[in-house]
Amino acid sequence: MIHISPNVSVKLFCPLCNLPLKFGEMLWQGIHICTETHCSNCGKDFISDLPVGHGVHASFHVAKDTYELYGERAQGWLGLPFQKSLCEPSSKPVELIVDKKRPVSDDVVILNCIDYLYGHSLLKLLNASRHINAKQNLVVIVPAFLKWCVPENVSEIWSVNISLKDSQEFYPDLNKKIKREIERFNTVYVSKALAHPKDFDILDYTKVSKGNKLPEDKRRVLFVWREDRLWNNENIPYRVARKLKIKTPFLWLQRNKIVSLFRQIKKGDKDVEFIVAGLGNTENFPEWISDLRVEKFNEANERKLCNIYTQTDVVIGVHGSNMLLPSGHANMTIDIMPMGRWGNLAQDVLYQEDDCRMTSYRYRYIPIETSAKTVAHIAISMMAGFKNYHQVMLKDYQ
Repeated sequence: MIHISPNVSVKLFCPLCNLPLKFGEMLWQGIHICTETHCSNCGKDFISDLPVGHGVHASFHVAKDTYELYGERAQGWLGLPFQKSLCEPSSKPVELIVDKKRPVSDDVVILNCIDYLYGHSLLKLLNASRHINAKQNLVVIVPAFLKWCVPENVSEIWSVNISLKDSQEFYPDLNKKIKREIERFNTVYVSKALAHPKDFDILDYTKVSKGNKLPEDKRRVLFVWREDRLWNNENIPYRVARKLKIKTPFLWLQRNKIVSLFRQIKKGDKDVEFIVAGLGNTENFPEWISDLRVEKFNEANERKLCNIYTQTDVVIGVHGSNMLLPSGHANMTIDIMPMGRWGNLAQDVLYQEDDCRMTSYRYRYIPIETSAKTVAHIAISMMAGFKNYHQVMLKDYQ
């Protein structure tokens, strides 16, 4: 945690002199929690990132006079949008809805979950478990679409009505409203909101019952559909088509690959139910495959899907934030890895297993070039061998 009120406790250093900066007013940019800073040595004034969220590993300073950006890591997707937002603040009003769960007036911890990517927002929210377990008064700032997922025992929920695509902007109106709410508290900290937290139970967030399982003689395999990153070999024609934003033939190929995958599994295990779920509705599936895809996620269909994931033996899908909730609920996961995503291994999976040996069985990562036949073989062996593997690996010594 970082103490921010009545004063800021963290040390920040001038990007030019590398000497400690003096702090001014706080600034709530949205994704970034910032403070005005001044260097007594070179006389420069900055808007400086606090080490929160992705700022723990990639923080930035923006000069107040020239808007020059300082900071090297993650400039393209994090630093440059931050710089642009300060140069061109949005005049739009932003609705901030304050939901007070219990009275608080003394020390609070604020967990900021605003982000322009769904997965980033959800992962930041999972930091709530640490603060709740520590019996801290927790205030959670969330995009309105994620409010349903806030766990019990938080003190307040501040929901912000900003879409993902607009969340990189700086809204002075929101900055003003957050500052006004903070005045109610004596001492304020901000959570570090780690980008990839651990030690949480996803069921505390989605409120799915732990007993929500299929009967032992029933099995279910689910493919997580998405239309912006496809299950397709990343060959030259595909890369060219992606640059030209040509998707239709490759969506058809993805559909056929999923059907082929399910048919291969069906040959090896006739008592399996098959589901396709996710975002998008392009292409149709045979009647024996349940199509639960949606055009837009909302609280109702996300809750419904989480219940279905919990009753699923194996979820399969291409690496990305689309795999977070499915992997956190299903018994086992097969994560299909595009060539350029191996450096992000496991960042889209919510591990719900404490034993490293069982983890290696339950969560598999395979190259995107892997054939449907091979993926089917892996899925069949995972389902067929799970019970025995669990007994062998976890049996206590007598």
